Amino acid sequence: MSESLSTNEALEAMILFLDLYWERGKSEEIGDLLSSLTLVKDGACADPALSYDWNECVKKVINARLSQSP
Repeated sequence: MSESLSTNEALEAMILFLDLYWERGKSEEIGDLLSSLTLVKDGACADPALSYDWNECVKKVINARLSQSP
């Protein structure tokens, strides 16, 4: 799969993945995380710290990819 996702689309994909995981086991920790990851009107997480953390992780992945490019 070579398609690219925007930062927000990737976040939505992660949330869907975690929701599927939660449905299988009803982990309390995953449930709490999903609650904090609920997206608000502007596309950010309900917990602003998680939005910040997510964006920092995306930057690290992009920077790692760029540093490996010839």
